[in-house]
This record gives sequence, C-alpha cells and structure tokens, in this order.
Amino acid sequence: MNVRKAAQVLVKVLVSNAMRKQGEYKLTPMLWGPPGVGKSAVVRQAVQALNTHPKLQGLISGSPYILKDLRLSTMLPVDVRGVPALPKDTEAEDARFRFIPPEFLPHPGQNTLLFFDEVNTAPPSNQVVAYEIALDYALGGHPLPEGTLVVMAGNRTEDKGATYDMPLPLANRLVHITVDPDVDAFFEYGVERGLNPLVLGFLKFRRSLLHVPPSGKEKAFPTPRSWEYVSMLLETEDVLDYSRGVDPELLAGIVGSGAAAEFNAYIKLHKHLPDIDDILNKGGTFTHPEDGVKFAYLMALVNKYIERPTEKRAANFVHALTVLPEELQAMGVYMTRSTNKTSNALIYVTKAPDFQRIREAV
Repeated sequence: MNVRKAAQVLVKVLVSNAMRKQGEYKLTPMLWGPPGVGKSAVVRQAVQALNTHPKLQGLISGSPYILKDLRLSTMLPVDVRGVPALPKDTEAEDARFRFIPPEFLPHPGQNTLLFFDEVNTAPPSNQVVAYEIALDYALGGHPLPEGTLVVMAGNRTEDKGATYDMPLPLANRLVHITVDPDVDAFFEYGVERGLNPLVLGFLKFRRSLLHVPPSGKEKAFPTPRSWEYVSMLLETEDVLDYSRGVDPELLAGIVGSGAAAEFNAYIKLHKHLPDIDDILNKGGTFTHPEDGVKFAYLMALVNKYIERPTEKRAANFVHALTVLPEELQAMGVYMTRSTNKTSNALIYVTKAPDFQRIREAV
C-alpha cells in the first residue's frame, strides 16, 4: 500500500492500542518496505495524527505523543535491561540488586511512540528483545509505562539490506504493513512539505523513476527520500542552470547517473518556454506539442507564481492553465496549496475569474 494508506492503517492500530488499559494485550505494527520509501515519514505522520485524533482527546493525559527512534542492532544487553544497582542494605536477608531502567525507556505520564527501526538488521540474539516488546509490552523486564506505543520497521530480504531472517515466532506477534512507492502519494506529500515543483513535476512526468533499485555497483539510486534530497539541493543558490541543469556528478551522487541525466534533460526543456514572469504579470498563454515541455511549463508557472503571489498574478496564472490538459490544470491549482512559502497563493487562485472554469472542467 502507498504511504497514505499505510499511515491510515498504522493510526488505526495505534489508536486501538492507546485505548486499551495497562496490561491488556496490544498489537505491534511492523512496517516493511525498500530503503527510502517513506517508512519513517509514515511514523511521523502517525504521531501527528495521534495528537489530534478525536477518540484520544479524552484519554491522552500529560504531554503530547513524542517520537523516540531506536535501533536494536546497536544495543547491548545492558542497554536494554539497564545497569544493576545494589540495595542500600546489602546485609539484609532479602537484599538483592535491581536493574535501573535504560535512559530511553519513557517515564510514567510521558506519552511516547517507541519506533524500533531496522529491526531485522539486528542479529537473532538481539531480535529476542523484540519478542518481549511485541508480546508483553516490556523491555528488559521493565513494563512499558502507560502512554507508550510501539512501532517496528525494516527492509525486506529482496531489498538487499544487511538483514537477517525474522524468526517466525516474532513475525507471528506482529501486524505486518507493507509500504510501496507511489507517485501520487509522494506528490501530495511533496506539496504539503513544499518540495521543489521541478522535482514533483518531473516525477509526475517520469513516474517510473520515483523508485528504481540499484543495478551493478552504483551506490546512489532514486527513492522518494533521495528525490527529497534533490529538492533540498535545488534550494541552494546558483545550483540550477536551466541551460545546463544541475551538476551531473552531484546529482548522480543522489539519484544515480541514469535518473540524473533524465532530470537534467527535463530541466533543459525550459529553453522552449516563454518568459514566465511576463505571462504572470501581463497575461497570455503558451502551448507546445511535447508533453515534457507542457510539464516543464506548468512547473515554471507554479514556481514563479508561489514566489510572489498577488491577485493579479493569480488571475493570469489560472488563465495560463486553461490551455493545458485537464490533469495539468488540476495539478497546477493543487500545487499552490504549499504553505511553506505563502498562505495566500491558493486563496488568490480561488478568486481568479477563470478558476470556476477549471473547477468545472476537472
């Protein structure tokens, strides 16, 4: 399932767990998927959803849920059970030492989501710890405090990670959720996060390049995570040159040489475009027979408009969209939802004279 659906399913399981009383059996979700597909993003979205979920508003006491990211593969037994502490009176008949809980164990009254990522990179001896977490909601003999929820995640064997086979007894204790790459879900995520429109438009145009497993000895390859890194790169001044693209070696170091070449070819399509600022300031439209140029034109319009949204530029922006295919018209309006740069961009668009025309068309 895509990241949107996976987040919804995960929240359902976690809400059910949060509503159960201390000591009652709880389900432990396990997210599976290739590297960079968005498993961590799913968990972060789930934490946000827990803090606003209507069913939990009367149950959540104390602070909002926070996320603690842990790795079993880096832990020693003492990290889990804690260090022993001697009793004050070592001569007493019932004197015996106890284990001081580890630092990362939540305190009572602290609502926490413990995220055990890359569970199956831990050797089998360490995965035994996960048995106790999944079945008993305890860690190293210490019961998890009320208000604690647990999620696990890992890569599949076919993803060629440094993984061990998960023991069947552990697998049988988990609720398995597989996260698959999905362009439309990544697009929605990217709009909400304010990712660079060039990246989002390119992936809508070349959908198969969202996630491509590496071939040969190449270390970099396209994933939703690496495309987000490209978006971050494009925020750097003087990185993008529409006549040459982005430094091919730098780009290839993030998404691999093949995807880098295609992304730069897409960027160079801007040489076919008119003056975008002139269209936004004075009005006008533009058409071209090639789909790639149409996508590039749309992304250029969105980029320039959200940089400086005004009512006049919004009216010209919407008018310029009307000559594009219906899918691109809807995409252009949707991308103005980005709140990272301005909150007025979409408001101005909905007031534009041609907005109703687009709304009826799509």
